[in-house]
Amino acid sequence: MKCDCLNWCGDDSRVADGKVRACAHWKAERARAHELVRVQQIATALADSALANGTVLVSSTDMDDIRNLIEGRPTSGSPVMPAR
Repeated sequence: MKCDCLNWCGDDSRVADGKVRACAHWKAERARAHELVRVQQIATALADSALANGTVLVSSTDMDDIRNLIEGRPTSGSPVMPAR
């Protein structure tokens, strides 16, 4: 059974119990939140490396992800959001 999302996405308490499956939009939102954390960890690691070494090597994909995150655009690991 699919969750009902009555008031907001993922509000069906049966999702946490595993009695119902979360909707595709809720799953995509969770994936987006995990991607945000991943890119923030990249930026933190780069800052730590710069402080420790005085130089930083960054892949172009990671740099694009950081720029896209700042500008509110999708990153390389962003899920495709389903239509509601």
